[in-house]
Amino acid sequence: MWDDYEGFAYGTFIIWRYDPALGAWDSLDAVPSNLHSYTDLTPPTPLVNVNYFIEVIPPSVCTASIANPDDARQTPELMVTNLNSSRSNIYKINPTPPAAVHELTESSVHIYPNPSNGQFKVQRSKFKVSKMEIKIFDVIGNEMHSQTLNSEHGTLNLNLANGIYFLQLKSEDGVVTKKIVINK
Repeated sequence: MWDDYEGFAYGTFIIWRYDPALGAWDSLDAVPSNLHSYTDLTPPTPLVNVNYFIEVIPPSVCTASIANPDDARQTPELMVTNLNSSRSNIYKINPTPPAAVHELTESSVHIYPNPSNGQFKVQRSKFKVSKMEIKIFDVIGNEMHSQTLNSEHGTLNLNLANGIYFLQLKSEDGVVTKKIVINK
C-alpha cells in the first residue's frame, strides 16, 4: 500500500520487486493512479528479504542543472541530469523467518484444504509433540492470528479476507512456514 505522489500529474503506478535469484529489479505490474495497493500473487519463496518500490513517470522529462562541486575553476561547470521518473522508498518485507529446522520439515506438516474458505486442518506427521504454536502473517509480515495446538493435529478457523497468507508452525523441533490461500 502507498500514498499518492505529489508534484505532477500521472496516470499509472509501476510496481517493482527485487529478485535476489536474478540479482535485478523486475517490473511486476502497472496499476491505475486511483489504486493504492497491490497484492503480489507470485512472491519468491522463502518470503525473506523481498524488496519493493513504486514508480511514477512524469508526463514530460525534467532536466535539472547543478554546479559541479569538483570543478576548481572560478566559473563552475554545470552538470545536467534528466529526471525521468520518481520512485518511492524501497520497502523490505521480512516476516519472522524460519529458524534453524531440525526434525520439523515442510514435508512433515500438512495444511488442507488449501485454498479454503478460512477453515484449515493442520497435521504434523512423523513426530508426536505436546504443543505447536501457530501464527498467521499477511504478505507484508503483519501477524493476523495466533493460536496454540496441544497435539499433532488441529483446526484453524480464520476469519480473514481473501488472499495469500503465511502459516508459521513452531514446536520444540523447529519452525516451518507454509503459504495458505483463503478464497471464500
